[in-house]
Amino acid sequence: EVDMEGENDLNGFFGLKPISPKLSGVKLTFHVESDADSKTLQEILDAAQSLSPIFNSVTEPVGVEAAIAKA
Repeated sequence: EVDMEGENDLNGFFGLKPISPKLSGVKLTFHVESDADSKTLQEILDAAQSLSPIFNSVTEPVGVEAAIAKA
């Protein structure tokens, strides 16, 4: 099970203020059932973060291209 929390100012999302609508922080908590010790679990999390395309795309700037294609 994974809990995800995010913080943002909805004024930016709804265009009520000229501020960014992006999240200002994200917290992930992984609930695991395991016999592994805390050090091993942390090593697994560290490896998963360093190898995850999604984690790295969110935490490091990436180029984004948007286009419209008529159907």
